[in-house]
Amino acid sequence: MEAAILMGLGFGAISTLVPLLCRSMNARVSGTLYALSKVGCMAISTVWMSHAAAQLQAHAGGNGGGCVGDHCYQGTYVFILGVSLPLASVVAIWALQSYNNGGDSVKTKKTQ
Repeated sequence: MEAAILMGLGFGAISTLVPLLCRSMNARVSGTLYALSKVGCMAISTVWMSHAAAQLQAHAGGNGGGCVGDHCYQGTYVFILGVSLPLASVVAIWALQSYNNGGDSVKTKKTQ
C-alpha cells in the first residue's frame, strides 16, 4: 500500500515539475524537451524492468519455482532508489530555488 502511495506522489510530482522545468530551460522548445524527457523515462523504465527480471530469475533458481515476496526485488528497489534520489534531489533544489525567486527559475537582473 505504501509503495502505491509513494508511486502516486512521485508520478504527480513528475507530472507537475517536469513541464515547468522544460519551460524554464527554453520556452520555445519546451514541448520537445518534455517529449524527450518522457522517452528517457521509458528507456530507464525498461532498464529497471530488465533488472527486476534478472533478480527474479536469480532468486527462482534452476528448479522452476517462483519467488514470492519483497526479497525477490530488493536489489531492484535499491537500484531504482540509487538512480531516482539524485535526480529527484536536483529537481527539488530547482523547485525550491524557483519558489524563492518568485517563480523565476533563474534570477534575472532588471535592466534600467
